[in-house]
Amino acid sequence: YDLGCSQKSWDSEVPFHVANLDDLHQKHIRWLRTLPRVKPFYAVKCNSTPAVIRMLSTLGTGFDCASKFSKVINEALDEFFPADSGVQVIAEPGQYYVGSAFTLAVNVFAKKVVMDDVTQIRDPENDRVMMYYITDGVFGSLNFLISYPAHINVAPYLHRVI
Repeated sequence: YDLGCSQKSWDSEVPFHVANLDDLHQKHIRWLRTLPRVKPFYAVKCNSTPAVIRMLSTLGTGFDCASKFSKVINEALDEFFPADSGVQVIAEPGQYYVGSAFTLAVNVFAKKVVMDDVTQIRDPENDRVMMYYITDGVFGSLNFLISYPAHINVAPYLHRVI
């Protein structure tokens, strides 16, 4: 798929996202398997990348509540809205579909070893922390860290140029 990326240079300092559309496809299959009576209506505001929209359209989703508690949801649907009740149940799974399908690629322009007992991100088996200074931040691609800090796992994938 063409992801609509205008910057294709590997030596660029501009941050960009790398998409894994197979991840998105697997999420859709899992959704259909675990919530067979709930039709997903994807919230486009979550990620409007053309390749994502094309993929979800091809998979037959609609567009406009993902939950890990699919058993609870299915049991409640069976009890309060049986399959023959005529009620159509829809959901808006935004982050569920695309949250893990994209990886942010940035340049590290500096790094620093911090030896500090009060650092909250300290490795319990090591008394030092490596801090990476990158070409993006909370006012750019990482703005989700402000809105959803408890639900985010940010970890570096370090790539060494050979």
